[in-house]
Amino acid sequence: MVLMNKVFLVAGGSGGHLFPALSVLDQLKGYETLILTDQRTEQYLKKLEVKYRKIITAKIQINLFLIFNLIKLFFSILDNIAIILKRKPDIIIGFGGYSSIPTLVAAKILKKKNNNT
Repeated sequence: MVLMNKVFLVAGGSGGHLFPALSVLDQLKGYETLILTDQRTEQYLKKLEVKYRKIITAKIQINLFLIFNLIKLFFSILDNIAIILKRKPDIIIGFGGYSSIPTLVAAKILKKKNNNT
């Protein structure tokens, strides 16, 4: 049996994604956890005093900013690869939202165990 100690929870910045992640976080007492999310949740997470990290996000919309957003997405994936390599999570759990995409893509590239709820 492999013990998993480090868990990343990746959630978009809306309550519909964040609150399920926080519910799972409550069940992970004794684990080293980190929430990866966008800037929309920062004020809320500061009040809760949980470990979190803001990640670069990019909405992919078909408009004049498509090229800019694709470049931003590419750099976000690279940033998340660096985070994963540095912190070495055992599992990454995604809770949806466009801001979770770069982390889950990075996890797939690095062949990390991930679960998207």
